[in-house]
Amino acid sequence: MTTARSSATASTSASDAGRIAQSPMFDTLSDAAGGPSTCTPGFEHQPEPCQADRFILVQDERDRRQLPPHGRGSRMRVFIVGTGNMAGGIATRALAGGHTVRLVGTDPAKAMTLADALAERRPGADVAPAVPDAVGSADVVVLAVPFDAAKEVVTEYGDRLAGKTVVDISNPVDFSTFDSLTVPADSSGAQQLAEAAAPGTHLVKAFNTTFAGSLVAGEVGGLPLDVFIAGDDAAARDQVAELVSSGGLNPVVVGGLRHARELEGIQLLHMALQTRPGGHGWMSAIKIVAP
Repeated sequence: MTTARSSATASTSASDAGRIAQSPMFDTLSDAAGGPSTCTPGFEHQPEPCQADRFILVQDERDRRQLPPHGRGSRMRVFIVGTGNMAGGIATRALAGGHTVRLVGTDPAKAMTLADALAERRPGADVAPAVPDAVGSADVVVLAVPFDAAKEVVTEYGDRLAGKTVVDISNPVDFSTFDSLTVPADSSGAQQLAEAAAPGTHLVKAFNTTFAGSLVAGEVGGLPLDVFIAGDDAAARDQVAELVSSGGLNPVVVGGLRHARELEGIQLLHMALQTRPGGHGWMSAIKIVAP
């Protein structure tokens, strides 16, 4: 595992990082995750109260729209739980691939603001806030929330996730030190979520090694992001790989869900690098490079 730089990560140019950070959408995403005063820009996986979005109850009729019907092989209906930085970054890639996106969070205003910002950035995109019951029409459910919140989501949604591809992007990191994971050495956050989810839920680990700012850009150092994918259900892995590739990114399927432990571990190191003097400002990426 290497990068376009001589270290373990590859960074965007200063001009690219500035362009993204100054964009209206990026400002919106930062605000949705708690704002610059409480959250690091481009970084969702932080302790509370930075990001705890899980679900909303929307009263406005516009926000109760159900996902449109679609046939297999055409665009996917992507249901994103969360309205923070990572939710916005993943939604950006999904919309770039021509998919439908629905956003659910604890704050209706944040869901609406993020949906409007995404629609403004990509005119004609099918993106809107939603209610939890809309998950029944989803093809892919993305848990774009921290690990502890994700556990609550899979419990709350219960049987509504049965039969669905559910993507866990979280990293169970000790944010006070950035020196360890908070799950047992023989497990992973993704495996614990799979155990907590309803029978028949197809849990897939993906997007946990990417940062929000680079997801918005879609690349780092002129190279498309690698998105590492682990899951026990081959069809669900393939579905996530299709979502990733259609958004202009490079899917890297590493095998079964047991490999989520390694993915969470490498991202722990990746995060720790950001906090050091001369760090990459949450705009780096882990990349496999081969001749």
